Amino acid sequence: MQYFVPLIVYVTVLSGLLLTQPADAQNNEITRTVINSETNEPVPYATVSFPEQQYGFSTNANGQFRLTINPTMMDRKIVISSIGFEPYESTLGDLAKAQNERISLAPKVTVLQEILVKAKAETPQEIIRSTEKNLKTFLRQDPYYLYGFYTEEIKKNNTYAGYTEAYGIFHISGYQPSYNRRNVLFSYDLAQWKNIRRSDYHLKSECNDTVPRLLEVDKLVKAKSEYLYNGPFSKLRDQFRFTIDSLTSYHNEDVFIISFAPAQSGEVTYRGSAYIKADDYALLKLEIWEDHAERFFYESCPVENVSAHFDLNYVKVGEKYYLNNVKLSTKYKSGSTPIEEYIEIAGGEFRDSDVTRFNEEQRTIVYKEMINPDIVYNPEFWEQHDRPISSDIEEKLSEDAPLPRQFFTSSGKRIIPLPEEYNSYQEMYKDHEVFRMFMNADY
Repeated sequence: MQYFVPLIVYVTVLSGLLLTQPADAQNNEITRTVINSETNEPVPYATVSFPEQQYGFSTNANGQFRLTINPTMMDRKIVISSIGFEPYESTLGDLAKAQNERISLAPKVTVLQEILVKAKAETPQEIIRSTEKNLKTFLRQDPYYLYGFYTEEIKKNNTYAGYTEAYGIFHISGYQPSYNRRNVLFSYDLAQWKNIRRSDYHLKSECNDTVPRLLEVDKLVKAKSEYLYNGPFSKLRDQFRFTIDSLTSYHNEDVFIISFAPAQSGEVTYRGSAYIKADDYALLKLEIWEDHAERFFYESCPVENVSAHFDLNYVKVGEKYYLNNVKLSTKYKSGSTPIEEYIEIAGGEFRDSDVTRFNEEQRTIVYKEMINPDIVYNPEFWEQHDRPISSDIEEKLSEDAPLPRQFFTSSGKRIIPLPEEYNSYQEMYKDHEVFRMFMNADY
């Protein structure tokens, strides 16, 4: 299993990715900082990848990462890259031997004048259409895994009313327009929660005050479905007015910033900006503002005047783009009480997946588990990853439902599919070896 920490990336190598080390092997832990060779400044969120294993992760905002290496891994190739720089290629052995804890990336020479001429020749509508054509390639049609943290904060009158944090393995379905736009369940990024903690959380559902509130992750993915799959890169394109704000640098990449707003009153009620890579039209960032987001967040609720800010970011690992970070903040009033909600999925590691494409029944099972999970709380996990909860949050956490017990209380909702030779999780549990492998598997 891999974990991502905002301050430093820790990589724990899994079987199947890197070879299992002998019991007496001497591990070598190294910490490196990726810098710009000309300015000596850190290169934030550079990509560290192992091309032969199709695996990668990002450095943190200070360009730092940490690796634990054993002697069986010394010949493994490592590539460190960031768009706008020449890539650094080496082996883990040479990287471990190097005395310098900084890795220098040389800026790549880019002829901006050619791009500027190109920008003058193209309209913003043409840039948007070119980006839409490439979404299937850049946003990945094939599924993959995102290993990351989920955070949820809810405030009433600017005081915390709930806090949730979880570590999970997110199954990213890929860009499949026919599914994403037709069936909302195929727009969701499904999570298998591995560790979750919640503060005192007695908020009632906005739609039904007789039941507790579920995780807000469903709002995050509804926003993604609406703004990405049904937004300016879809059949609604003609309902927007587009302008080129600038050609600038974003995370060391030359990008067009295309702003869009409703062309007239109608189905589209939001405005935003798209950061589009100037050389290949990859979508790197999508930012949305909307003053009336209740139309899809609360379809059956009398909640009004919900303002929303949505932010979606992608990162390049090797030659492929992966979802790196997605955030949603909403504001509205419950009676006269101001409510603020903040939701974020922060990814740190990415893995290609051969997982079976989930059908609708399977997705329904996982979706129900995702928004209403059984609580798993392992204090050592959060301490190990140095993720304290803010002191102004009343923390009431429990260990009421350790992982094995969930298989008996969740009606088979947690991890799927159940192997064909078993009729229930209880039956499979009798074969402890199989059950342990099943419980630790990454679906």
